[in-house]
Amino acid sequence: IKDDNDIDIVANKLISETKKSIFIDNDISINPSISIGVSIYPDNAQNKEDLINSADKAMYKIKNKSKGNFYIYKDKDEKSV
Repeated sequence: IKDDNDIDIVANKLISETKKSIFIDNDISINPSISIGVSIYPDNAQNKEDLINSADKAMYKIKNKSKGNFYIYKDKDEKSV
């Protein structure tokens, strides 16, 4: 992954694949969705814990805005959290 466009492609593929219904016993279907928070090393963090923390903040930011989407963490987000 080299830039935000690559992140967009991968995240949208993951979201698309997880939106597919899962059928159980032919009469029950589950319709999952995911929200993805993205954090980039070394832009958003210098260690594993901070990288996960930034991705977590990005995930909750998108979950609060809309379900089944993704958000790329930006340093300005730290000021709004």
